[in-house]
Amino acid sequence: MFGIINPPNAFGQPGSAAMMMPSLASQNPSTQAAMQYASNCTASQPMAAGWGTSMDMSKMPSWAQSYAAENIMYTQSFLAMNPEVMSNNGVDLAPLASNPIMIPTDVASAVRASTGYGSSTDSSSSAAASPSSSSTSSSSAASKGGSNGAGALSSPRVAVALVAVAAAFFAL
Repeated sequence: MFGIINPPNAFGQPGSAAMMMPSLASQNPSTQAAMQYASNCTASQPMAAGWGTSMDMSKMPSWAQSYAAENIMYTQSFLAMNPEVMSNNGVDLAPLASNPIMIPTDVASAVRASTGYGSSTDSSSSAAASPSSSSTSSSSAASKGGSNGAGALSSPRVAVALVAVAAAFFAL
């Protein structure tokens, strides 16, 4: 049994994920870090960078928009790190049966652990993440009792990202 979720298409519209991400990133350090991380990961992977950018987020509750944007960017990073799953026909996860799976860092968790964003401590600090600085953030988060990325496999974000990848696979 399987299910498919096809979000409405809003290509080039103000409610599209591509148009909303910069605004969401300016309001949330986790989204900003995820955007920078995904941008670095997808720099040489235009197909991965374009995944999910035409999804319509305008009717989504405002509290969920940054989470959706982070999951889109996480999926883009996953696709960029596993380029064998991308083709002109879309996403095909079959090659992962014979190749190692590369899992992106859960940037949002690292940012929250290192900046205290979302806790009672200072939430005004901003974070900039690149693959090299995000691994440093992950290391410092692990030493503070946070996640080093390996535990991110149990994260709801990973589950949503994998469901999104599977939905894209079945949709195409």
